[in-house]
Amino acid sequence: MEGFRIAEPLKKPTGLPGGDLQSRRTPFARILASHVPRLPWVLRVPLAVWWMAHFAAGTACGEFADVIVHQHFLVSGLANRLAAVVFALAFHFAANVFLVLAITQVFSSQNVIDRIWRQRFLIDSLFTCPLILQVLVF
Repeated sequence: MEGFRIAEPLKKPTGLPGGDLQSRRTPFARILASHVPRLPWVLRVPLAVWWMAHFAAGTACGEFADVIVHQHFLVSGLANRLAAVVFALAFHFAANVFLVLAITQVFSSQNVIDRIWRQRFLIDSLFTCPLILQVLVF
């Protein structure tokens, strides 16, 4: 296959300092949150509310995952409920990015942001707990 080359990874794909992101061990959500500019309080509060609304929307989608799975897939019983739990966890996990961005606007400490990011699985589990109990009980 002469003439076929594998493209090299982009360096600094989003213009963030720190080189290529593939070699870093830091998750992209934390990198993104650490590079959000510090705005005046007048702008930070509405921006934090905006991102918390996105977190709430993602969490709401996760809470209604069982309805979404039941309406759009032709599986029933335990497979349906397990698929709903997987979708709920995925929605909650994706919503964590918005939670971290909102926390960044309120707190300037990197330790607080890191603590929230480390607790993301606990947060996801708490929001998914009713669905998990439904799978175990019914």
